[in-house]
Amino acid sequence: MKFRNHKQTGLASTGPLLHATRMVQRYSFHSCACSILLACVLLLGLCSSGNAAGKLDELAQRGELVCGVRSTVYPFGFINPRTNDLEGFDVDLGKAIAADLGLRARFMAVSSLERIPALLRGDIDLIVAAMTHQFDRESQIDFSLTYFMDGQRLLVRNGQGIRSISDLAGKTVGVTQGSTAEKNLSAIQPNCHIREFPNYIASFLALKKGLISAVSTDSTILLGLKAADPNPYLWDIVGAYMSDEPYAIGLPQNDSAYRDRINYALSRIWLRGEYMEIYNRWFGAGTPTYLPTDWKMEIWPGQLKNADSKGTLRP
Repeated sequence: MKFRNHKQTGLASTGPLLHATRMVQRYSFHSCACSILLACVLLLGLCSSGNAAGKLDELAQRGELVCGVRSTVYPFGFINPRTNDLEGFDVDLGKAIAADLGLRARFMAVSSLERIPALLRGDIDLIVAAMTHQFDRESQIDFSLTYFMDGQRLLVRNGQGIRSISDLAGKTVGVTQGSTAEKNLSAIQPNCHIREFPNYIASFLALKKGLISAVSTDSTILLGLKAADPNPYLWDIVGAYMSDEPYAIGLPQNDSAYRDRINYALSRIWLRGEYMEIYNRWFGAGTPTYLPTDWKMEIWPGQLKNADSKGTLRP
């Protein structure tokens, strides 16, 4: 609206009409600004609510769950040399989760460095790859319930005089890029030298060649390295646990419906006894990686009912 100059209208510069005109101008401006602000708030709300349900809707339409797993970490995720297929504890758990959601399971191999970026890009729907739930990682992704508990130790050659982390002063220890091992070692034994490798197999190979004195990571991963070697008696896992390593499934942020649905699946897999069937397949008596456990998954209070792939609970 265009207002004419008061000289053109013959009105005095001060007076009720001019005051009212200015009030209308101010009201119109603030009303327009408030309308724009309200529209932005509503749009953001719609976007966020769409994101919250987006992953479950996407999975239902696609019919499959893409799981990021390791391919070089026996027995969590590795390539079977006879079949060339990805196998392992995490692979079987991914299959069980997909089945609980009524979806097909598809797997993509990811490294320690690449697993979170792959999730952020949307290449995978979740990370089930022997990954420790850390507060530092919460700034990038969300996590499920803890599905496995481990701790960091050392793998050494027998007869080299290394029995604990105190024996590592002045020695070189191999860790994997993107893992939590480097930070834990630096805090507990600042006098050791740390060398990073692209994966656990590369660090173990360096240990076998005498390039480093120890490999440090989670004890079950060390157990797998030792068990897969042609001469497992040459190697020993030593030292007290230097950290707690609770494994959890990595999930996209700000999608509570999806996170809750994955937690429902984990809880039912545990309560049905399916979890321990998977565990005993890879860590039970008679396996090369035998590891007795009395750990129990935390199941939240409340009755768990059937749920469809979109997370809708049914009686």
